[in-house]
Amino acid sequence: METIKRIAIILLAALLLTALTLPLAQTEWADGMRSGDSGEGNMNGESRGDMSGVLLTVISFVKTLVVMGIPFGLTLLVLRLTQRPSKETS
Repeated sequence: METIKRIAIILLAALLLTALTLPLAQTEWADGMRSGDSGEGNMNGESRGDMSGVLLTVISFVKTLVVMGIPFGLTLLVLRLTQRPSKETS
């Protein structure tokens, strides 16, 4: 029964987070993310459309690592903080 409560809490938190971030889908920032062009230039003043395919591939991997890595790190932190210390037997 405790497992079901934990799952329910996680699902409720995920639903709340989704509901809070839903208005971001209607912003220009989200439109730029969907189209693949953020509208910002790089250091040389070039637009994103002028970048090479290799650089765009690397940027997409970095973006994926950041988007997946932050929740992963937070999850590990929560697990580490909430784990009970194990009793070592001598």
